[in-house]
Amino acid sequence: MTAFLTGSHVYGTPNQDSDVDLVVLIDSDQLDQLLSKNYEPANYGATAASMRFGELNLICLADANEFEAWRQATNQLKARKPVTRDEAVALIKATVQEFKHAEAM
Repeated sequence: MTAFLTGSHVYGTPNQDSDVDLVVLIDSDQLDQLLSKNYEPANYGATAASMRFGELNLICLADANEFEAWRQATNQLKARKPVTRDEAVALIKATVQEFKHAEAM
């Protein structure tokens, strides 16, 4: 399994209510299984599902390029720590879009 931490514990200012965000690369069959169990697709893209288990937010990605985009964005955010949630979301979305655009070329 390939995974990494992201979110406020990595690049923000976590507080006592902050969850732990874990990004995991899975294959598309595994994603389909998760979605068939009534987990909602994540607003991160069609190849993602997000699940909460108590204080754990599990972000499952089935696209290796999208996973790498998340990793690179997380590393950029970590270098600029602390950043706000809005800054993080904007950078992650932009980085994922850059990867998708480069992939389409």
